[in-house]
Amino acid sequence: MKKKEAVLILSSGGARGLAQIGVIEELEANGWNITAIAGSSIGALIGGFYAAGKLNAFKEWVKKLDRIDVMRYFDVTFSSRGFIKGDRIMKEMRRIMGDVNIEDLPIRYRAVSGDIVKHEPVVFDKGDLINAIHASVSIPGVFTPFQLNGALLVDGAVTNPMPMSVYELTDQEQMIAVNLNARIPYEMPVNVRTKKEQEQSEKVFHQWKENVRKVFHFKKTKTAKKPGLYGVLFRSFEMMQESYTMELIERYRPHVLVELSRESADTFEFNKAEELIAYGRQQTKKALEHE
Repeated sequence: MKKKEAVLILSSGGARGLAQIGVIEELEANGWNITAIAGSSIGALIGGFYAAGKLNAFKEWVKKLDRIDVMRYFDVTFSSRGFIKGDRIMKEMRRIMGDVNIEDLPIRYRAVSGDIVKHEPVVFDKGDLINAIHASVSIPGVFTPFQLNGALLVDGAVTNPMPMSVYELTDQEQMIAVNLNARIPYEMPVNVRTKKEQEQSEKVFHQWKENVRKVFHFKKTKTAKKPGLYGVLFRSFEMMQESYTMELIERYRPHVLVELSRESADTFEFNKAEELIAYGRQQTKKALEHE
């Protein structure tokens, strides 16, 4: 039987984006052939590794991360443009992937970013793949903007959190889009981590967040109703993603929409990889049942 052809659109959403690994695995298990991929922010990263044939290598690496590892990879800086440089994690991404140019990938690939000097979206369809990913994941106010050819580039979610507009589909292709910011309850799959592991990593990560707050004079959040600067920054950015994503879904109406709860993980919870990948497979199965 001939495989169904899909143009896969991966969205922004921080660590929740790891669920998109499970989405890809489930699509392939159900006979879909991904002929093109476009991503914003974490979607650009997952999509890039898939297009380069290195998704399994990335998956095995990220599954081993605990909260302590996450802290080590996000290099804090005293820049007024953001408090994480991102160089350390991108160096690790290049180690896993190698030097790859977008135009040499076996399938079509696009990554989106935003130029805050020219106030316009940027779509990467050629050039160094890791540079494109770095530009697409640079959350404003958190990561320092990525500088490339005189441009200051920030997270793709600012201009297009679900880049469904970057491709024209052939008659054989269907668009499958992933929404990481869905307003639905989180149905947690079987958790593979032990309670002891969770408690240990939570304790260390809490101390790291306290140190960041002290350095940047963030106010500690005492109640859900009164977030400090740290909380306001992330909530505002995520609210923007949610609103714009809903508009894009209504406008482009993908053939298949995989919905992932915005409650499934916080922005930096990359230590939840196994749980999120399983969640991605779970939600993709549901979406395909209604295809």
